Amino acid sequence: MLTCFLFVQTDDLNAMLTARLDMQGQIEQPLQMRTIEEIRVLQENARTIIVFPTAWCGLYQVELPLLSDSKARVAIPFALEDNIAQAVAQVHFGFDKAYYRNGRYWVVVIDKHIMTEWMAKLSNLDLNYDQITIDWFALQPGEAVVGEETVLIHSDAFQGAVSLDIWDHFEHAWSKELQWQLFTESAAVQEGAAISDHSKSRYTWIAERLFKTKILNLCQGEFQHATSQTQVKHKYQLAGILAAAWLVSFIGIHVGLYMLITHQSQKADQQIAQSYRVFFPGAQQVISPKFRVEQLLKQNQLGHNAALWSLMESWSLALDAQAETLPKQSAKTSLTVQTLQFQNQILTVVFRCDNFSALEKIEAFLQNRHVHVQQVSAATENEQVVAKLELSL
Repeated sequence: MLTCFLFVQTDDLNAMLTARLDMQGQIEQPLQMRTIEEIRVLQENARTIIVFPTAWCGLYQVELPLLSDSKARVAIPFALEDNIAQAVAQVHFGFDKAYYRNGRYWVVVIDKHIMTEWMAKLSNLDLNYDQITIDWFALQPGEAVVGEETVLIHSDAFQGAVSLDIWDHFEHAWSKELQWQLFTESAAVQEGAAISDHSKSRYTWIAERLFKTKILNLCQGEFQHATSQTQVKHKYQLAGILAAAWLVSFIGIHVGLYMLITHQSQKADQQIAQSYRVFFPGAQQVISPKFRVEQLLKQNQLGHNAALWSLMESWSLALDAQAETLPKQSAKTSLTVQTLQFQNQILTVVFRCDNFSALEKIEAFLQNRHVHVQQVSAATENEQVVAKLELSL
């Protein structure tokens, strides 16, 4: 992943000194002053490290056993209370187990106001960042970096930043025990000092060193800050939580609906059972009303058809019996069926016959076949009898 370094120097927010390194720690975008818009472009697909000047901080070694972060955060302020000029409540303590050596914590002490102010500025500028550290952590033990007006020192005798004017007054200030790193913008040093001269800016060198170093991140404790990767992770976690909540809600709603429908179905079944007992008092068990109605319709249909064909058969036989008597009578003797209608298990027949004697014989024949015969009407018309009979089983 690309790494973008932002070096904080002044309160001027119109432009900041920035550089970007590739995944191998090589300069991918050179060090230069960039506007806020240019910085946003530089930050794309890269993690961002904000580098404060060490002059803003104090560096201390605190002798303590290795503690959990929560216990160390309580113990360190008490251990340093007598060593710092400000009230403990006004300063922020940064530490890391990676910088716990020989029974001592390396601790960075910085004014809370500085942290609060700069984190707010970066947020207002909509500049994302992953860590805040100081340039001193680019040094190895026994190294010193010379700037325009200050020096960074990492020695047994001194750790931190000090102005050149003050450093010159220290005895053995330019001792050969320190390896002095000089850059294009470095001030002159005394002759005889052990020098490593670099033909580049110290900020480029610091960026390259910090890339390869375990950084002490000042964004901890009350100044905890979500990294860009953490923010993405949190977004995925939030999406997962929302999806899980939706799924739980979906299941809960459907379970609730199922229980409600089941309750209503049971209530409806009870009502159906009560009504069922009224209509079918002899039934030993409640059968589906739909099935029962279908069965009744089928039974009625079968009964309907059986009654019709039985009555038609009896009527046909009656006609045949009447026809057998015709040769013995006048040639004009006849029987004519005018209408047949079957409704409500009753076959209604309207017909003509020669006389009332023929009508009586037909009725008698049907009755002998156990057909219930009801004479609706019978009258003489054009020397024939017109009769209407209702036949049923």
